[in-house]
Amino acid sequence: MAGAKEESGASAEKVSALLDAAYKCDAYKIGALLDQHKDAGLTVNSCDYDKRYALHLAASEGALECAKLLVNRGADINVTDRWGGSPLDDAIRSNHKNVIAFLKENGGKIGDEKKVSANLFTAIEKGDLDSVKTLIESGANVKAVDYDMRTPLHVAVAAGSDEIIQALHKAGADINAVDNFGLTPLSEAARHGKRTGENKINNLLIGLGAVNTYGGEKREHATSKIFVIFVGIMQLLFLIFFSVGTEYDSVISEVVGNSTSPDRIKTTYGMFQDVHVMIFIGFGFLMTFLRKYGYSSVGLNFLVASFAIQWHMIWGGFCHMIFEDHFHKIGLSLTSILLADFASAAVLITMGALLGKVTPTQLLLIAFLEIIFFAVNENILLKIGIMDVGGSIIVHVFGAYFGLAASKVITKPKWKDDPQNSAVYHSDMFAMIGTTFLFVFWPSFVSAPAGPHDQERAVIATLLALVGSCVTAFVASKIFRGGEFCMVDVQNATLAGGVAIGTSANLAVLSPAESLAIGIAAGILSVIGYTKIQPFLERTIGLHDTCGVNNLHGMPGILAAICSVFVCAFSKSDHFASTEAWQAVYGPRFDDDGAEIRSAGEQAGFQMLCLIVSFSIAVITGAISGFIVKFIDPLKETDGYLDSAHWEVPEQEIPFFYDRRGEIDRDMLKARIAGLREKEVDI
Repeated sequence: MAGAKEESGASAEKVSALLDAAYKCDAYKIGALLDQHKDAGLTVNSCDYDKRYALHLAASEGALECAKLLVNRGADINVTDRWGGSPLDDAIRSNHKNVIAFLKENGGKIGDEKKVSANLFTAIEKGDLDSVKTLIESGANVKAVDYDMRTPLHVAVAAGSDEIIQALHKAGADINAVDNFGLTPLSEAARHGKRTGENKINNLLIGLGAVNTYGGEKREHATSKIFVIFVGIMQLLFLIFFSVGTEYDSVISEVVGNSTSPDRIKTTYGMFQDVHVMIFIGFGFLMTFLRKYGYSSVGLNFLVASFAIQWHMIWGGFCHMIFEDHFHKIGLSLTSILLADFASAAVLITMGALLGKVTPTQLLLIAFLEIIFFAVNENILLKIGIMDVGGSIIVHVFGAYFGLAASKVITKPKWKDDPQNSAVYHSDMFAMIGTTFLFVFWPSFVSAPAGPHDQERAVIATLLALVGSCVTAFVASKIFRGGEFCMVDVQNATLAGGVAIGTSANLAVLSPAESLAIGIAAGILSVIGYTKIQPFLERTIGLHDTCGVNNLHGMPGILAAICSVFVCAFSKSDHFASTEAWQAVYGPRFDDDGAEIRSAGEQAGFQMLCLIVSFSIAVITGAISGFIVKFIDPLKETDGYLDSAHWEVPEQEIPFFYDRRGEIDRDMLKARIAGLREKEVDI
């Protein structure tokens, strides 16, 4: 204890002796020194150069008798040292419960709240329940925050201590406190909890009153009941419809001695699976480019496709019977499920225009209505006599403009410039998975409905168009994007050739060079759509298109129809080796007896008529459908393009002090830290 200073006339030597006695817990010597040197000015309130008093040392060493003696002799129970620490702080730091209790009973208070809070955080990190309770009982602030605005409860959840959580909550900790990253204790539990199985911390917090939040905002999903009711009822109805209205096609219902079904498996099932991959992987991952909407892009794509496939197998079959005026049970075959996949593709194209702007309930309602109108449009075009092997008019044009019309009705102004409507590096990479799968399997999509006379030609023509649009999209992107490639163009315009060739891919008059040229034109058109046309439509008529379906599906679909007009106009019978092949490929030009009822020019005119009909029905019914679902379980304006509006998400992906590209915004972070220091809320 050398270096003690003289206090109230007492010499440094005498003060040092008093403090040394307190340090050694020698109550007898303390009393003797005070009595012996009373006249020399030695008192219980004498201190050393660090303003450490005898009561500090007695509390630090857990010397209860010494503390009682000093207090009874008049020691200042709340005296502070040069660091602002009181005797109670020393007792708390050393976890001397008996001394703590004595000091508190006699009015002892915490001198340095920041240090006590730091001790509380440390005790929680170590899982020291006893120390935590002691600190709480001593008056530690359970609502204290660290430099990241994380409370003791956040740390307790991260440490996984349910007993400490309960102790903090009992002491008044804020169960829904939000840190700098927008995380509540419940969010922290989700981040650290097991992916499957029991999550007792999560359940405990909910039991204590924690609510689901994201970025500090309470999330309420009361309207999710509408989703459960609607989808539950529809799935039950699907089951009933399949029970009473469907059967296996006659070709596959006679199992014994049947050879046709295995042949169909060999010729059709492989291409069906290719199309299936496009629907569930290609379209799903293509839409994952939004930085905080990946769960919804893939997950809701999965849900909507499964819903639409069932509904089209029922309604599509029934609608066909209406147009044929012949009613019977719907026969299901590989052709049925292939056509259902095509119908679901139209719905998923529509989903692209609405991505991030509708709730799951609205999306499934749109799918339900669109399948109804899609089947009607499909049968009208078949009655007119359309030639559209790859569905560019029936699927792509209809799906794109149905979705754009619905988007025009549903889209709220705020969503057009919402900062969440953007990508980050990894989300664009995931979207490229979808692009790659679509590119690889697109020839099957176009050629699957074709027959033995034209299927191989359709495969080759589609591939040529795809590679043409791919290469050209890179060139056009470089030109129109100021010398840099743009992932939007690479993800989408590279596929435009597959849409543009779809209507005429199987027609014999189309040469390989012309197929390649169509792909090249489609790639250029699509890039121009993204760089020039889409901004123009947003600016002039307020048409918002999240995925740019007009550029990948709409305009290339129109180009496909126009190309088919010319291809049909120049078709001749001598392009085929046999009359049978000619009639099989150009079916709408012949009646059931094989007699030609249309000229090449007339078929060209009907192709243009089919485009106009499909476009018109899509726009009108899309707008009507959008208006119908607009008021049913609508999305909050603040929830656009966010998975957290409908999904359980592990944590906020990017802290608030990051910019939208995911890089740290240093200026904002520094300003935030400076503000915290001014308020003295960091420890």
